[in-house]
Amino acid sequence: MTEEETAPQDNGAPPQAASTAITAGPRTINKVVESLKRRARRLEYLGWLFLLAIIGALGTGGWLFYILPSVIAQQDVQIAELEKVLQEEGPKIGIRRQLVSSLLSGSRNRALRTARKHQVHARPVRFPTLGDAQFVSKDRGWAVGSRGAILATEDGGKSWTTQNSGTTATLNAIRFIDAKNGWVAGSRGMILATKDAGKTWTKQTTGTTNILYGVHFANAEKGWAVGSGGTILATSDGGKTWAKQTSGTTNSLYSVHFTSHEKGWATGSRGTILATSDGDKTWAKQTSGTTNHLLSVHFTSSEKGWATGSRGTILATRDGGKT
Repeated sequence: MTEEETAPQDNGAPPQAASTAITAGPRTINKVVESLKRRARRLEYLGWLFLLAIIGALGTGGWLFYILPSVIAQQDVQIAELEKVLQEEGPKIGIRRQLVSSLLSGSRNRALRTARKHQVHARPVRFPTLGDAQFVSKDRGWAVGSRGAILATEDGGKSWTTQNSGTTATLNAIRFIDAKNGWVAGSRGMILATKDAGKTWTKQTTGTTNILYGVHFANAEKGWAVGSGGTILATSDGGKTWAKQTSGTTNSLYSVHFTSHEKGWATGSRGTILATSDGDKTWAKQTSGTTNHLLSVHFTSSEKGWATGSRGTILATRDGGKT
């Protein structure tokens, strides 16, 4: 392969609402109930608008508060409690009013101080790191990442829904052969499969605990997965059984791609490129001309392909990797 172009290297416990005791006060209970009902209705509209503003202001790496929904939910609880004790007088709602006022005024620090003082807990939301995505049409696609995250879209990415992977393992790669059948590979030798577009994901037995970084299927039966320590796995039955192949290397393999049932390539650390022309029975090293890690490989035909990697590396071949 020849180096075609270089570019600079780019360098949950649930929230708890504050507990506010119902105590006697100067106002009658009926007035308090009506006041809380009006406030709850206003907060229903304002609350979610504010949370969207928090997300935009703080970014995906910031602190996302679940305080306001807790306030709304707690007010419903307070209303129910108040209606049970109609002869008593109003609740102590000063703390909660303080907190809502702080949030709606945009004072994050003030809201934090109020929350800590009165033991209203907020927690950081750690958004998953998404490492791979695939679309089978202009509308339908999936993305996978850390903590078992699988996201799906049916409108070209305008909206995404989470799918239940049943694992907290990091998921590194995803491959669908059509709108229904797909596989995901990840840490601890994890491979998941679906036959219903991700409504249900089933764990497959791989026989390894090595990290799997890449997965590719040529059809519903024939597939491959690659990973750490030179791991190459192959299946001929859709993943019901996986067999380990001899790669001839201990370098980590990050990506695998086949153009047919017989011809494929895998790339990995220290410039590793492996190729097979007999459907993975034997793998042979190809000369990449680099020691940079090669993180992805893709071929459009049996001759023409590219590999990309660290330090802006892009390699290209027009003869199946001979050069």
